Amino acid sequence: MKLQNLFGSLFAILVSWDIYAAGPNAGSQPTGYKVYYGDSATTKTNVVDAGYNSSQVLDIDISKSKFISVKAYNSYGESDESVTIEVGLPKTPTNLKVKKAP
Repeated sequence: MKLQNLFGSLFAILVSWDIYAAGPNAGSQPTGYKVYYGDSATTKTNVVDAGYNSSQVLDIDISKSKFISVKAYNSYGESDESVTIEVGLPKTPTNLKVKKAP
């Protein structure tokens, strides 16, 4: 899974992934993908159905960390969750010390 910030925005993130090729067992072929995201890695309360696409734009505020994962689905149910990725603005260091230049 890859993330890309669109237009330098706090609100437009492109999530992309590789389409899964099931091989000879067509019953396991995904018919679509869902993107899950939320405020913690274990509680992703939002879901977007991306259909059978390899990317999805999320309109989310990343001024606070968000956690994103993807699941494939078909008529048999959903796959295991992908790796969870954290996205957000860099944290401001709190222990900086300023020294006068020599």
